[in-house]
This record gives sequence, structure tokens and C-alpha cells, in this order.
Amino acid sequence: MATSIVQAIPGVSNVTLSVKSDLVQPYKYQWYRNNLALGGSQWVTYTLLNVSPDDMKAKWYVVVYGQNGTEQSPDYTLSTAPPPPQPPVPGATVSVQAPPAPPAAPATSAKTVKNPTTGKWEFAK
Repeated sequence: MATSIVQAIPGVSNVTLSVKSDLVQPYKYQWYRNNLALGGSQWVTYTLLNVSPDDMKAKWYVVVYGQNGTEQSPDYTLSTAPPPPQPPVPGATVSVQAPPAPPAAPATSAKTVKNPTTGKWEFAK
């Protein structure tokens, strides 16, 4: 079974693992870390927030249960190095997400006018 390498930076990166399956729906998912089932991780994606050094050493995978069988994804390994080019792995996709950017300041428009009494520029009301 092929291993997928996902780039991450400990303490900075958020990583989202996801999987696609050709099994017959409805699906049930169970994500694993080092062969231990992760409680509450029963969705198509699994997100690690602020990846830790221990996360970097772990082996990650998901088992998908469908009406017509069970599939296990390839193993995912986190690495600080960019992953080498690899052919796509059938049935599995991985995406890496950077931490969210801070919200942008609301757009404003202001008009300035010269006060005829004082001669100073002021914001129009």
C-alpha cells in the first residue's frame, strides 16, 4: 500500500485529511492515528489543528464503510519537506490548509471637505 506524504509545519500548520470512496452510500468513516481509532472522527475529513511534533511522527488513515463493503485509505505521513511528485492514489485525496487569515477591515469611503469658516480639511458628515 502506498504512503501519501502531506507537508506540515509543527505548531503552525492545520492539516485536513480527506477521502473519496467508490462504495455504495451511505458511508460511515473511522479515522485512525497509529492504528488507534480516533473518537468522534467519523466524517469524510479529519482536521489537525496546530500540528504537533508527535503528529508528524504518526501514521494516519481512514476506514470507509459502505453498503457494499469496506475500504481503507492509504497511510498518510506528515513531513516538513514538500512531498515528492507522485501519481494520484485512487480513492484518496489530501489537502493542506494554512491557518485562517485575520478578517479584513470593512471597506469604508470617506469624503473630505474644506471648512469655509476654519479653512481646515474635515471629514464630511
